[in-house]
Amino acid sequence: MSASNPPNQITNNAAAIPVRVVSGSGGSGVSQIIAGGGIDISPVGGTGAVTITATGLPGLNSVNATLASGNNENLSPTDYAAGVTNRIEVTTSSAGWALGGIVAAGTDNFTMDFWNGTANAGVLNNGDSGSSAGNQFLLPGNIVSSTVAVGAYSGVTLKWQANPLGTGTGYWTVR
Repeated sequence: MSASNPPNQITNNAAAIPVRVVSGSGGSGVSQIIAGGGIDISPVGGTGAVTITATGLPGLNSVNATLASGNNENLSPTDYAAGVTNRIEVTTSSAGWALGGIVAAGTDNFTMDFWNGTANAGVLNNGDSGSSAGNQFLLPGNIVSSTVAVGAYSGVTLKWQANPLGTGTGYWTVR
């Protein structure tokens, strides 16, 4: 438990796990730790250290990406898993980068953070035909030449929708 967490709260990446710690009588240590489903605690009782294992909780599944100057299409960085990776961080980029699409999540309403961790700003291109259908961005206004700027050291949250226009094609949208 870190000093920045409230008492009796343990964090697992983005998830907070509330726990209740019951002290033993006469200052004899912890007699019981109570937690919710998906939490395993061992050993139970005693005064020694305990191990808390959390399963089935949302976590951060982040990958790094490199973007070249100019258009980058159908982005699928190493270790990217469609519908599982919930954060892409651009760690290397050239000035003037543009992104036309990310490999589709395949899960309707799946959200992912896209973070530009470099000093080079870039743009997301709306409906970029250089990326496959289903991997493209559907940006506000759905104007062919529209873009969303992603500044240096900033990001956007994306959501993949299976059929936002009723055409049977999925798109990434900016939330």
